Amino acid sequence: MLLPCIPSEITDRIIALLWPDMAALRCCTMVCRRWLPASRYQLFMELNLRNHIAYDLLVSNILHSDEARSSLMATHRIILDESRVLNLDTKSERCAAMRAHRFSHDFAGHLPGLRDLELRGVEWDLDIVVPHSSVHLAFTRFNSVRRLVLHRVNFPTFGLARRLLSALRSLESLVVSETFARPEQAAGISPVATRRPQRPALTSLELAGVMNERFVDCLVHFLCRTPTSSSLRVLRLSSERPRQSDGVPSESSGSVFESLGSCVETLALRDDHAGDGDNPI
Repeated sequence: MLLPCIPSEITDRIIALLWPDMAALRCCTMVCRRWLPASRYQLFMELNLRNHIAYDLLVSNILHSDEARSSLMATHRIILDESRVLNLDTKSERCAAMRAHRFSHDFAGHLPGLRDLELRGVEWDLDIVVPHSSVHLAFTRFNSVRRLVLHRVNFPTFGLARRLLSALRSLESLVVSETFARPEQAAGISPVATRRPQRPALTSLELAGVMNERFVDCLVHFLCRTPTSSSLRVLRLSSERPRQSDGVPSESSGSVFESLGSCVETLALRDDHAGDGDNPI
């Protein structure tokens, strides 16, 4: 007696409800061929690359596979986390474990559905790893990215950060926390020396954590010269440093709002130093 055939629309919906249970989704891929496409789609919606082993497996088994590469079309979010690399003992060990400097070149053009990109603990400092001169050009092929998170990213110069933001054509939301550039090189861009940038046109900006003042100044100066100055609608500012007597969470919060707040509709100031990150000012 043949078992009744359940329509694929129903099984696909059931499989979708399993996310984010990765173990259950992996089991679904082995049930039958009909379940494989929907299971793979859910498995690849979000990729969390926490170490170089996970990155290398993704490149060798998926990116370099003609049969499996199409699974990357389902990827909406990628977290590239190299925070653990900084705990390695020697410079050679750190360099061997780093993959962020290869990401844009490896995956350029292969992630058409990527909307959310998070870079965490990335060292683009010249003393550790030399970023390729065309790294920002490769990011121009990530046309679908709308949200970028930079957490504990170390840029060799602010110029690389500026070119990265300009390369992401669809970028709407930017979250920056504990991100740095070399102080002696993180100089502002003269509006006379260069033409007015056409990107990004942010609608949401969040600055959080202990920030390098020079980096914040350069970032705000740059964004003021982009369409962000008139497109920004949501501005969130928070700091882990002691707030001033007037309740502003950091010295630069007032200048950030003064520079970018002309069209802001939602403003959130948060003081994380008090120990309760859920208490807005």
